[in-house]
Amino acid sequence: MARAKAKGSAKEKTAADRADVDQHKMPLLEHLVELRKRLTWSMVAFLIAFLISFYFANP
Repeated sequence: MARAKAKGSAKEKTAADRADVDQHKMPLLEHLVELRKRLTWSMVAFLIAFLISFYFANP
C-alpha cells in the first residue's frame, strides 16, 4: 500500500515538473547565456576550492 502511494506521488511530481518546464521555454540564445553563467560560477567555485587546497597542501 505504501508503494502504491509512493509511485503515485512520483507520477504526480513528474507531471508537475513537465508543466513547470513547459512554462519556462527559452530560445537557444537564452539557454546559452544561462549555460555560460552556470559554467562561470562553477569555475569560480573550482578556483576557490583549488586555492584553499593549495594553501593547506604540505610542501
